[in-house]
Amino acid sequence: MKLKFLVLVFLSLKVFSQQDSLKDKKYNEKIEEEVLIEKVAIDTVELNGKKILIFNNYSWEYMEESFSDEEIVSETEIVDEMLNLYEENWDEDVIDSYKETREEVISNEISIQLVDGSSMFTMPIHRIVFSKFGFRRRHFHKGLDIDADAGDVIYSAFDGKVRYAKYNKGGYGNLVIIRHANGLETYYAHLSQINVEPNQSVNSGEVIGIAGKTGRARGIHLHFETRYYDFAFNPEKIIDFKNQKLISENITLKKNDFIPKKLKSTYKSKTHKVKKGETLSSIAKRNGTTVKTLMKLNNLNSKSVLKSGKKIRVR
Repeated sequence: MKLKFLVLVFLSLKVFSQQDSLKDKKYNEKIEEEVLIEKVAIDTVELNGKKILIFNNYSWEYMEESFSDEEIVSETEIVDEMLNLYEENWDEDVIDSYKETREEVISNEISIQLVDGSSMFTMPIHRIVFSKFGFRRRHFHKGLDIDADAGDVIYSAFDGKVRYAKYNKGGYGNLVIIRHANGLETYYAHLSQINVEPNQSVNSGEVIGIAGKTGRARGIHLHFETRYYDFAFNPEKIIDFKNQKLISENITLKKNDFIPKKLKSTYKSKTHKVKKGETLSSIAKRNGTTVKTLMKLNNLNSKSVLKSGKKIRVR
């Protein structure tokens, strides 16, 4: 009986020991699992042409294995660069925020990363372009006019921070300007409603306003611009509007892709010598213009009399 009791005690101790061992094993496995998931790459960013891995424990490292001391950039420097982007030449009240011309910025080819693993692209509006980038009569059209209907929402194309969000008296009407981490700025004009405010961070695809016809706009549409250091370039360089997608994750722009801030128009005026029997209607038809335009160019009204031999502007 005593022997049987001792055997039972021994077996019990062995079971408890095994259970403790199992617990220790599970605990160790849990610790190992926590160690394994402690440093997991959750995102990538690019700085100075180099890929950087961001981990879930708030650490980071270059994707390459080895670097010289000169190539290593501290986390503080990364943060400082981002802060400078959203502080230097940051003006909430003017369109052109860069006080200096900064011609040297576009002296050579510029490579710009538009999206990466941490950011994406969204079409500002899914409609067709009806007015292109380039000279339009005597003025240069610095963006694209995209068709819209009343109530259409407008989206931020990329992640960024709102620099300007208010009514602009220069013709843009209700205007939102967003600065992005790569130095680009995107313009969204003629809005009927603005849904964001200056210094607000926005994500790609976030609603920033409603399409409208405020400012100098003949109908409801979105005027969309892309600029780099205030220099406008054709949005079709980076966006395929026909297929509604980004052309490439990276873009290279050359000096002649940018429009100088102080642009001299190649537009030349044209006059017409009035002949006997001619009317504003016949002159307009002959010169591919309208009666309204002729009246505006020559300060005429419906009661004005055209005198034979008089020169009037038709362009």
